Amino acid sequence: MFAPTNGLTAHKKIFSRAQLLAAVANALEHGIDADPDRLEQLADQVLAVEG
Repeated sequence: MFAPTNGLTAHKKIFSRAQLLAAVANALEHGIDADPDRLEQLADQVLAVEG
């Protein structure tokens, strides 16, 4: 998600929630399951990772 060469913050320090959701969805090889809240949960997990 945050790779310095091609991630959300490769060229900008700020990104929107929509950009994060799109990046998470694009990173899922098989897409999301039927739970509509799953993408939001995954995005929250990405933001919770320190580093």
